[in-house]
Amino acid sequence: MSPEQIAALIEESQAVEPVYRSRVYGYQIEKGKSPVIITSEAEVIRMVVQRLAAGSGKATEILEQITFELRAKNVRSRSKRHFGVRELAGLVRPYYSGQEINSSGILCPGSHFPPIITAQEYSQARKRLK
Repeated sequence: MSPEQIAALIEESQAVEPVYRSRVYGYQIEKGKSPVIITSEAEVIRMVVQRLAAGSGKATEILEQITFELRAKNVRSRSKRHFGVRELAGLVRPYYSGQEINSSGILCPGSHFPPIITAQEYSQARKRLK
């Protein structure tokens, strides 16, 4: 390979932007772009939050029922493990509703992530977990 060809390959490889996968379940982030909702993961988030918000009975019982349903469908987390009650409870987060907690600890609108659930669903599900 000539030095010109090597220089061209190096320049080409540096021009390609790498794709980053968000650590936030439900979203994919590409460098320099807004987060994009991953539909299959968003369905799990909606199921958990909506069932908690609308459910009757103990929150742990609702979450246990969801874990059984997800195992039966072989739905797994990004780490390829089955969801447990604790992992499902961890999906009740304000950014899924387009909100964030500011430095004073107050819930307010303005998340960097597009909403997957409504603010009302988040609020009701959060109350059930307390």
